[in-house]
Amino acid sequence: MSGQGRHLAPAGVLALLVSLACVTGLALAATGQLTFLEAPTQGVDGVDGIASASDVAVSSDGNNVYAIGRIDSGLATFKRQASGRLTWVDAKFEGVDGVTGIEKPQVMALSQDGRSVYVSSPDDHAIALFKRNAQSGNLTFVKAYVDGADGISGMGDPYGVVVSPDNKNVYVSNDNNPGGVVTFKRSPQTGKLTFVNSKPGGVNLDDAVAVNTSANGHQVYVVSDGEGAITTFKRKKNGTLKQVDSDVDGHHGVTGMAGAYEPVVSGDGRSVYVPTDDDDTIVTFKRDRHTGKLDFVNHRPVAESYDAVVSGDGKNVYAAAYNGNGASSLDVFKRDRSNGKLTFKTSLVDGVDGVEVNGLWRVAISPDDRNLYTADYSASSVGVFKRSK
Repeated sequence: MSGQGRHLAPAGVLALLVSLACVTGLALAATGQLTFLEAPTQGVDGVDGIASASDVAVSSDGNNVYAIGRIDSGLATFKRQASGRLTWVDAKFEGVDGVTGIEKPQVMALSQDGRSVYVSSPDDHAIALFKRNAQSGNLTFVKAYVDGADGISGMGDPYGVVVSPDNKNVYVSNDNNPGGVVTFKRSPQTGKLTFVNSKPGGVNLDDAVAVNTSANGHQVYVVSDGEGAITTFKRKKNGTLKQVDSDVDGHHGVTGMAGAYEPVVSGDGRSVYVPTDDDDTIVTFKRDRHTGKLDFVNHRPVAESYDAVVSGDGKNVYAAAYNGNGASSLDVFKRDRSNGKLTFKTSLVDGVDGVEVNGLWRVAISPDDRNLYTADYSASSVGVFKRSK
């Protein structure tokens, strides 16, 4: 390059550029960082229905957060503010105003169309359906689907529940021996369910504690706690399932899966993560985006983990560490979007710097990626975090 075409920046401009680069670097470093905001708690400021909170979920429109309490057999509705903070609205309870099917509820699932909430109850051997008002977020009890009634079978101990992305099916895992998975057809208009069939337990499906779908809805994944396994099913056009493969602890290089608890599928379809409560890990699988089959990658330590979530932008994984022998924490990982591998960044620990997550059981993220919510079993509370994007 000739000297005539070369322009040298003044020292002041160089200093400014360096300063901006540093600020930008700090901003990038802070991506995915969490800040604790509050923890609405059972019996405080009128909050009810979340005694021993066992699950939390955010509506697809981001307007509401729902939480269930095992001790009081409740389902609470919160309004989500622009800041992510919550205002308690009301709660539904087993045996009150005709509500059934939520005795000691376990988990829940919300439909993507925002019209339905489904709650599993092993004690009632049932899945309860609530209709959601899209404007107010309020819930109305519709019906409980009970094992042994209306032709339903294979749901003696319903545990995990998920609604397919196209809103046409609901799948329920059966935490029994034998376990299995139950398929329902869902009415997109009413949310009501029609029993289709059940795939009984057996190889790698006993004690099926959790179920999830891929983001495109082509696969369904079922996790067996007792067998340390994750089973891949192909989802047919009519919603029925065909077993494709299983990845089992101690086989074909898979490790860290003892006490496998929840299949967590990334939105980009590249990864599946399984937190475990026996091996105290979060296991990473690479997912074939065409077949849905999984390849074991590695595992990372997380103390007694029952749930995790991938951020919508795919940059982070947040894992719930119940850690019954110590302080609960929300563990933050940076995710490599090319291979799904996780790098530990930090832990937000109960009782440290004002964080309140005692007995952290489940975690959910808002559709806008700005907030995380935790179901804190021991504290009977819902933790609220702000996420840096």
